[in-house]
Amino acid sequence: MEHTVHHRSFKKRSGSINHYYITAYIGISLLNEKTNKPSELSTYWNPKDIELTKSKTKYYLSDSGILNMCAMVEGYINDILNNICPFIKTESEELKKLSDKTSIVKKIKVINEFLSIEDKNEELNLLLLMFQHRNNIIHSAKVSLERDIANRINSSSKKIKKDYKNMCVNQLIKNVNDFKSLTFKEVLSLFSASHNYIEKIDNLLASKLDKQKYLEYNLKNDDKAKVFFKKFSTMNDKDRIKNRLIRFIEINYGIPSIELQEENELNNLFNILKVI
Repeated sequence: MEHTVHHRSFKKRSGSINHYYITAYIGISLLNEKTNKPSELSTYWNPKDIELTKSKTKYYLSDSGILNMCAMVEGYINDILNNICPFIKTESEELKKLSDKTSIVKKIKVINEFLSIEDKNEELNLLLLMFQHRNNIIHSAKVSLERDIANRINSSSKKIKKDYKNMCVNQLIKNVNDFKSLTFKEVLSLFSASHNYIEKIDNLLASKLDKQKYLEYNLKNDDKAKVFFKKFSTMNDKDRIKNRLIRFIEINYGIPSIELQEENELNNLFNILKVI
C-alpha cells in the first residue's frame, strides 16, 4: 500500500486549486484598457487604472490561493489523524495527545517527528512558511518567519532553486517578513512543496498501517460497507463476492487490489466478513 485514500482526495482537490489559480491568473493578465465586462454580468465594472487593478487583483488571488491550499493540507492532516493514525502498527503517545484544538503547525511537527523526517527537509520548511504566511493574511498580523525555519530554508536554497522553478529563497523570505503578497512563481512553488510533503508522509504512514485492523474497523463501521454487504449477502458465488469486495476496498480504503489478492490477505478479508 503506497498511499492512503486520503492522499488521493488531497491530490485531486489541491490539483484543482493549482489549476484554478493558474487559470484565473492568466485571465487577469489578459485584461487591458479595451476589455469590457461580459454583457450577461449584471454589475458595475469600470476600473480607472486597469494596470493597478490587475496588480492588486493578482495579490488578492495569491492570498486566496495560499488560504485554499493551507485548508486542503489541514483537511488532509486531520483526516489521517482521525482515520489512519489509530491503526498504525507503532503507537505514539504524542500522536494520541493531538486534538481538534491543537494547531496545525504542532500537528505537522509531531507527525514529522513520528515519521523520523529531518527538520531540515525543504518541503517541511516551505510548508511551515506557507502556514505562517497564511496566519498573517487571516489575522492581518505582522509576525516574521521563525528564525530556525528561515535558516533551514536558506541552507537549502540551492536545492530549492533547482527543484522549484528557479525560485529565489531570499526574496520569498523577504516577502513573508515584509508581509507582502507572494509572486506567481512563489505561490506555485509552495503548492508543489505541499504536494511533495503530503506524498512523502502519506507513503510513510501507509507503510506503517495495520491493514487488518484498519479494514476490520471500516468494514464494520462504515455505512458504505453496510450497504455493500447488504447487496451481496445473498450471493453464493464466492469468487464474484471476492472480486467485488477487493474492488470496493481499493476504491474506498486505498488498499491496492494486488495486495488484497495474496492468499493470506484474502483469508484475512473473509475472516473479517465472518464477524460482520
